[in-house]
Amino acid sequence: INTMLVMVRRRTIEIATLKTFGVQGRQIASLFIWEALLLGLVGSIVGIIIGTLLGGFVNQFGEQFLQQSLSWRFYPQSAIYGLVLGLSVTVVFGVLPILTAVQVRPAAVLRPNEGHFPTVGILQSIGVLFLIVLAIGTMVGSILGGEFTERLWGDYLLGFGGTIAALILIGVFLVILWVVVWLVSRLPAFGLVDLKLALRNMTSRRWRTATTLLALLAGMYALSSITFVSQSVRDVIRFSFSDGLGGNVLVFPLTTVFLSPDLAEPIINQRVDNLEGVNSRTRSDFYTFEALELDGEPIEAEVFTFTDQAGEEQSFTESTFFTLARRSTNPNLSSGSIEAGRDLTPDDAGANVIVIREDAIAEGAVALNVGQTLTVELSGFGGGSSGGDTYELEIVGLIAGGADFGSFGQAFIPMGAIDERPGGSITTVDVADEYLNEALVELNALPTVLVLDISYIDDLIQRLIDQFSALPTVVGLLALLAAAAIMANTVLLATLERRKQIGVLKAIGLKGWRVLGVLLLENTIIALLGAGIGIGLSAFNSSILSWIGLGQAVPIPPNAAPVAIGLTAAAVAIAWFATIASAGVITRESVTTVLRYD
Repeated sequence: INTMLVMVRRRTIEIATLKTFGVQGRQIASLFIWEALLLGLVGSIVGIIIGTLLGGFVNQFGEQFLQQSLSWRFYPQSAIYGLVLGLSVTVVFGVLPILTAVQVRPAAVLRPNEGHFPTVGILQSIGVLFLIVLAIGTMVGSILGGEFTERLWGDYLLGFGGTIAALILIGVFLVILWVVVWLVSRLPAFGLVDLKLALRNMTSRRWRTATTLLALLAGMYALSSITFVSQSVRDVIRFSFSDGLGGNVLVFPLTTVFLSPDLAEPIINQRVDNLEGVNSRTRSDFYTFEALELDGEPIEAEVFTFTDQAGEEQSFTESTFFTLARRSTNPNLSSGSIEAGRDLTPDDAGANVIVIREDAIAEGAVALNVGQTLTVELSGFGGGSSGGDTYELEIVGLIAGGADFGSFGQAFIPMGAIDERPGGSITTVDVADEYLNEALVELNALPTVLVLDISYIDDLIQRLIDQFSALPTVVGLLALLAAAAIMANTVLLATLERRKQIGVLKAIGLKGWRVLGVLLLENTIIALLGAGIGIGLSAFNSSILSWIGLGQAVPIPPNAAPVAIGLTAAAVAIAWFATIASAGVITRESVTTVLRYD
């Protein structure tokens, strides 16, 4: 739309001249429709080539990930879809500027620098929206439905509904960004004339500025999200294994239903005792328990009823089962984010105490408090003991709900609290980095255990993230490229509409570089807003993920901070390049040319 508007508004005098010679409005519309089709054709062909190349790159990533050869071929139907989609989109979204071109009056020839351009009415805008929904919804329905089937109309309805939902979502974002632009334009200029002019220019075309912001923050959000989320996932998993289990080397006893982990523990302890650089060791045994009573009062699980798709009434009972870890305690070990009470200490060994997540039982339906006595029954789930034994455990600490990812359990008890065979067991060893390789070699020599280096898990996750984030990264870069084009068109439109203003500024003594500086300042503010909002949304997502996994919100992971700074600098560079490329010619235009008819 912005590109077509630039084409129309730069050729207003040409359109008015053609109309004075008798050219009809439909002929003007036909001219711009053909230009839109040519733009769509060239853009679609380039897009098909890029898409085909990306397909080859994705195939190579797949071969590296699966470590085997994958066949690849060109899919004509995808190219046809891309070509039809590109041509349709350019024509459909070009209708609004074409209607603007049709409304240009021949009288514009007499006042070429008036700076006033015709606009489209409300009814015409509604008609264009209807056309967009009809065209895009039909294409989406065709892509979803494939060949003609009985569900064809359902696919079309889904396409129409998705298009409407997308337009509504875009509209909501634009309204929010419109308000943001309006608020920013009201900021004080602190006596700086250039800043005052830049802020005033922003508020004169708020909808267009909001559109530019939306395109820019989309690219910034895509690229920053990939980095922030991937780093947050790595931090959460690193915390889960190193902090949640108390070390950087995991030792899994190769036990079965008939072989207890206790038989492997002496062998592991003897080998660990002979290792250098060992800071601590932790054994964690895992069980499944059912909560029976709280302070002697029975815990009754809530029963929920619902009606299924067949119209039959179903019910399910909320679970009172929870996972529990029995483990040795050391100062390096944490049960998670303690909400109330305290964590387990080495002095708790053998005591019937428990630290439990506040929503562990029936998803928080039971109110747990420090000092209460919880009666539990051992379950046979997970390959442990057959169940049936009950225990009374005093609650000494509550873990914050929703922050159990890094703690490998919903509750924790010290060694000696119960004496039952667990369903699984892990020994975690914390080894100094300089002795890590030697420790791995020694432990791997044991025939009854499986040894895993946490750094290997981190490297594997990083490889997976790198593989799967390659294509979204390319999409984010393409979004930034589109944002640069939109910003360039926006600047060009703004300067075309401000030719008289620029001429007046130059007539009263402002140099061309000073006028260009005002435009650079204006678009730098827009770039910083787009980068700030896009990166801010990514930081919000990262905060949620880190809070779930770590128990504390980390908006920008420390290793991702350079990426945030780099993206902000890239946004400013895009704004400067777009401004200089599109506004430089007009700012160098002669004052007499701009003001000739005034």
